[in-house]
Amino acid sequence: MIGNQKINFRRGRSLKRAIQTTDSTKLVDNIPQNLKINEISPLDLLKGKMLDFDLNFFATCPAHFTYKKWLIFNAEDFLYEMEKVFNICSLFCTDETCPIFTCGYECRFTWKDDFFEQYFSVPVYFSMLRIWSRTQLSSPKLFDNGKEELNIDAIEVLGTIFRRLIRLLGHIFICHTRIITQIHRFERVLNTILVRFTMFAIQQSLVLPVHITFLRPIYDKIGVHLKWDSHLKYSKSFALTDRMRFGKDFPNFLFFMNKL
Repeated sequence: MIGNQKINFRRGRSLKRAIQTTDSTKLVDNIPQNLKINEISPLDLLKGKMLDFDLNFFATCPAHFTYKKWLIFNAEDFLYEMEKVFNICSLFCTDETCPIFTCGYECRFTWKDDFFEQYFSVPVYFSMLRIWSRTQLSSPKLFDNGKEELNIDAIEVLGTIFRRLIRLLGHIFICHTRIITQIHRFERVLNTILVRFTMFAIQQSLVLPVHITFLRPIYDKIGVHLKWDSHLKYSKSFALTDRMRFGKDFPNFLFFMNKL
């Protein structure tokens, strides 16, 4: 039981494959009638400003990090930042207000594996993703096998974590715009987190712009320009804007939420 919703997982394989087997955006025409769609707020309320951070800190792997450790670190850091985001969002993003995971009227996301496909509220979905992500990141078979290179399964797990977390951020932007713009500096925090981890994920070919096209109005508002029709892996399609400063230092951690 997570929140108010019962999780009918079969042990082992079902949970392990749950996120990996569902990675498509679906139209919301056939949502069950007893599930309401989240309120959509006008995105012109967003100001598009970010915190005063050097977002190019993570452009290259630091000398004291192996490439493998660098990828894992960023996935864990993104998950940590999102946990703090949802601590705040728990005041308004609840099982009652967001009974299914949607990003506006255009798309919805279900939890699906080999045995069932099911809607979950956004808080429950995030809780399930968090548990799954930490389980995968701590898996010796995937990430602690004594090898410097990551296998394809490990790369798929990292890509899934980044895609899902970026889409959850999209839900907050699209379905809770009015509220996040009224909380002091919260929009700046969310903009910074979104751009910082999008830049990393796309540069490392963990996420393609085509996976997150429904977020384009938000990126345009912030000033991030992507090649939205890109389907090619290893395409360095992230474009820095002139508002982002360049730097050489690499912080051990970036605690964006502490800037509220």
